[in-house]
Amino acid sequence: MSQIITRDAIVEAAIAIGDEKGLERVSMRAVAGRLGVQAMSLYHHVRNKAELLDAIHEHLILELTLPAESPTWEAALRSAAGAYRALALRHPNLFVLVATRPISTPAEIAHIAPALTVFDEAGIPPEQQLFSVQSFFCALNGYLLAEVAPTPGHAEVPDSPIPVPPEGAPSVLTLLASLDSQQPSGTAGENFLAASFDAFVDVFLTGLAERLGVQ
Repeated sequence: MSQIITRDAIVEAAIAIGDEKGLERVSMRAVAGRLGVQAMSLYHHVRNKAELLDAIHEHLILELTLPAESPTWEAALRSAAGAYRALALRHPNLFVLVATRPISTPAEIAHIAPALTVFDEAGIPPEQQLFSVQSFFCALNGYLLAEVAPTPGHAEVPDSPIPVPPEGAPSVLTLLASLDSQQPSGTAGENFLAASFDAFVDVFLTGLAERLGVQ
């Protein structure tokens, strides 16, 4: 008896391949192989690889756990940032797809809309809302890509330690080299990275609040 293939099964198989082997290894043939079917059988559900990538993007966006209500716009963005980082940590090989494709499908828009109503409630004009959300997530994308995205050639080229700067160099460079030589690992390392991310979000939201002139 032939296996029943669904669009959801195709997308989940593609995500599993991406998580394990990288986005560049996601293909219609690879997905078909994972499902144990012929590649042509997938085209009844997904027209081509571009549509498959769109479907992966939508699936990942719908994974985001966003607050339906928040006391302030800052709390809404802070919560969204935490959910966004959690998504990046779950899917480091696929996060570049999330970071570089816009939210555009009806399902994606419906998913994020409730978290954005707090901006209207705060009386922030729509054009300022757009600036706030776009600039915030562009900043998050840069930060999180630097944290989780695979580095080209990383598997073949080992990390090189940051050299100790010469005497008289800016103190931040000395500190950076010191931290690099004492990279925390395990839970301590995870806590350090989480604290660094929270500090980044704090700095951004403080500056954004000042620019908007709201509390």
